[in-house]
Amino acid sequence: MKEIAEKGLKNAVAIGSKTGARHYGLSVIAESIETNKKNYTRFLIVEKENRLKAEDIDKASISITLPNHKGSLSKALSIIAFYDVDLSKIESVPVIGEPWHYRFFIDVLFDDYQKYKSMLQAVGPLTDDLQVMGEYKSGQRSFEQIHAQTK
Repeated sequence: MKEIAEKGLKNAVAIGSKTGARHYGLSVIAESIETNKKNYTRFLIVEKENRLKAEDIDKASISITLPNHKGSLSKALSIIAFYDVDLSKIESVPVIGEPWHYRFFIDVLFDDYQKYKSMLQAVGPLTDDLQVMGEYKSGQRSFEQIHAQTK
């Protein structure tokens, strides 16, 4: 929304809250576009540099691809559990052009950042690819709270 407003883009749309549209001076062209009234969308602020201290980080989004072997996902999940890292979400997506090969997008929660880092080191050798998509402090803050903090 911010980029659309700042750049005056006329050929772009954004999905967001009425509060966000009002804040950026944008028009709401359609309301209640969800197909499931209990659908909740996560909105994230993405930055190149992590401004959080390690002790404040308690959630991460990672992605892994695994070899197509029986039990490969089970082994990876067992290692994650061994390090007291909890899964809050896991989603599999087929790797295009590679039959029976999947990328798993995983959100994890943890109390100990060092144990989380050790888990990444331990699970890495079992994967074809492991990427940390982001590390952050979990929470449920409103648009207003987030925006007030960035002023």
